Amino acid sequence: MSQEELYSQPHRESCFSAEIHGRAKEAKRDDDGEARVNREEFTGSCRRLSQIQSTDIENLPDGLQKLKKLMHLYLERTCRLRSVVGISRLPLLSVLRLRSSKCLADLDTVNELKRMEHLEAVTIDISSASALEELLLYNKLAKSIQRLSIVEAKNNLVLSATDDLIDLTIRSCSTLKVEIKRSSSRRSFLNLSTVCISSCDGLKELTWLLFAPNLTVLELRG
Repeated sequence: MSQEELYSQPHRESCFSAEIHGRAKEAKRDDDGEARVNREEFTGSCRRLSQIQSTDIENLPDGLQKLKKLMHLYLERTCRLRSVVGISRLPLLSVLRLRSSKCLADLDTVNELKRMEHLEAVTIDISSASALEELLLYNKLAKSIQRLSIVEAKNNLVLSATDDLIDLTIRSCSTLKVEIKRSSSRRSFLNLSTVCISSCDGLKELTWLLFAPNLTVLELRG
């Protein structure tokens, strides 16, 4: 199965049926303006969970770790979610979407993901250059990263060449020098098609994009 097919699969397939005792509702606003989402309780047969993306949850639902058969988890655009601690207790999870959440991956998050044996497709935001290096050093995890956003990184970036990355965003990095680390088996970003770079005052050069032969969209914003 190709990367694009894997990523778009949830949009083509009908959602697996699951007995849901309490569905996530649209985030309700309290009088003081804080967001709150009703707690969800799912049976262990749930395999795909998308109801909590684009909500204001701050932590993973309490009952999430009970979903031992869960394979797809969508947490994109959860603008208050700060941590995914405990997510490695989902033994069959293969698709994890975290992009545009408040959860910027650090070393603890990367170590959590490294314990997950079945990850095949991941979208994620990261702000630590050391966490990024650790993420890409672990080959099995690096191969699962399809959409990556690097936000407010303060040190120079080292990117490992990979055939699996599709979309790369680099935003608000005060100093930006990108070094490409190539191995004997992977010497380019073969499937990288979209690169967006914005608010990077330290941008020096873009010659590293020569390693993306199939790049079709390049956005540069001040």
